[in-house]
Amino acid sequence: PYVLANSRIRDSIRTELSQLTGLPVALTGNSSVSVLPAFVASISDVEIGAPPGSGQFGARAKTVAVELSWLAALSRRVEIKALKIDTAEIELAEDSSGYWFPDALEERISPGIAMARKALSDNPESPDFSAIADWNIRNVALTNTRIRLVGKSGDVNSISDLNAELGWPGNNMPVLLS
Repeated sequence: PYVLANSRIRDSIRTELSQLTGLPVALTGNSSVSVLPAFVASISDVEIGAPPGSGQFGARAKTVAVELSWLAALSRRVEIKALKIDTAEIELAEDSSGYWFPDALEERISPGIAMARKALSDNPESPDFSAIADWNIRNVALTNTRIRLVGKSGDVNSISDLNAELGWPGNNMPVLLS
């Protein structure tokens, strides 16, 4: 019988998240995998990047539910389709160039954001996002999230109790904030 072991899924998720962000990822809590109604790995105590208060990009989450692709699993691969992040603290630190994300993540998302802005300015009523590359990760949902924005001068602004569903324009997914 074909089985993807929990430890293999966990290691693959850590690798995928590290490659996506260009940062170290630690999965220090418990994990479980369910297959119905969706193929989901739930992991507690997830850490990405630098620790909070360091003045560098970092994120901590109490729980992350990672929806995985059945099709990829049939090929013995782990492919992330969506993330649901609960009770997170994210620290974004502005670097000398005015960027808020680490270089690897900035390089990945900046072209898409620039293309989405152009599509919106070209046709605000019906923007064409078809030129934006899609992402396997179709959306990221945040609940009970706190974001700290640390400016170049050291000033800190916070957003608390953020609930958001973040889509990727190439996947025609909206951004919803509450």
